[in-house]
Amino acid sequence: MTPHLIPGHVADGTPILSVLGKETFDLVPGEELTYADEEIPFRESDDDLESDLVAFKPMTDILLTGSVFSPRGKQALHMNVGITVNGVIYGVRVFGNRKAVVSGNSVRFSEPEPFESIPIELSRCYGGIDSTTRPQEPLSFQPNPQGTGFLVSGTDSVMELRLPNFENPNKVLTPDTFLVKSFEKWREAPMPASLGPMPRDSWPRCSLAGMSPDQAADQEVERRKRIQAMPEIGAGRGTYPPAPPPILNPEYHQCAPRGLQFPVLSGSETITLHYFHPDHPSWQFQLPGGPPTAWLDTGRGADSMPMSLQTVEIRPDLGKIALTWRGSVYYGGLDAMRNFTRLDYGIDE
Repeated sequence: MTPHLIPGHVADGTPILSVLGKETFDLVPGEELTYADEEIPFRESDDDLESDLVAFKPMTDILLTGSVFSPRGKQALHMNVGITVNGVIYGVRVFGNRKAVVSGNSVRFSEPEPFESIPIELSRCYGGIDSTTRPQEPLSFQPNPQGTGFLVSGTDSVMELRLPNFENPNKVLTPDTFLVKSFEKWREAPMPASLGPMPRDSWPRCSLAGMSPDQAADQEVERRKRIQAMPEIGAGRGTYPPAPPPILNPEYHQCAPRGLQFPVLSGSETITLHYFHPDHPSWQFQLPGGPPTAWLDTGRGADSMPMSLQTVEIRPDLGKIALTWRGSVYYGGLDAMRNFTRLDYGIDE
């Protein structure tokens, strides 16, 4: 594993230095995981998946990529797919391509088209942008603007809208519930039933964003200076104090759907994939266990750090699975780094 050193903060704002390592295994149905000759490299920026370079995640993300499959030689109209992690099931209802036919407030759904596979994409989950209810002001479904199926009200003329392929099995759309009726009620609509990562700007993830503790402290000083320079509070318009700066919640770095965020996993869990391979509808394997140990030397000798599992990236389409580990140590912040006489780090596998 090639180590990466990342500065960051834990939930209470205390600064940490984290050593990250990523290991890749071949994922073959019916076989134990073995180290892969070709690794999935660290992602240093957001591309098809999100950057791995995160100093602290309070939970373990599980991410799935690729496609879902009906059993080889069969076509499905709809089926339940998902993943089981140590007995905990996260399931999604998958439908073949469908459309909602809308005329005024009348809605009907077309029958699902038979399918053999459907790619895992946010664009196939519930959401999207309603550009018909207010043509001059398109309405975006904040949890997933990339999706499809979000419509506030009907139209006077017949229209067709692509329905999502992936839905929450406990809250599937029906013709009676399809129209949201009022944009202010968008929180009552189904959440996107994603298997892959959720974007940083999606709700509720974006609500956890904010400044780092250092940045927030600087902004708070400026805020108090502005308050001191203001006239008497409540004396009129413009005299109310500015709000405190928002502080980043570390859960913002969790990019998996809520149902695929787990209390930190040990790395030896049993996982079952349901309908992610055409020849293996139910496919079970065990994570390799034995977390590695990181070390950091700032000039006073190497400190060992047990590593926590931050991300499990399952890629049946590539026949691989990657585990990203983190070891962290407290330090005095960026100013304290001036006193370091060396900065060496690594991972003992």
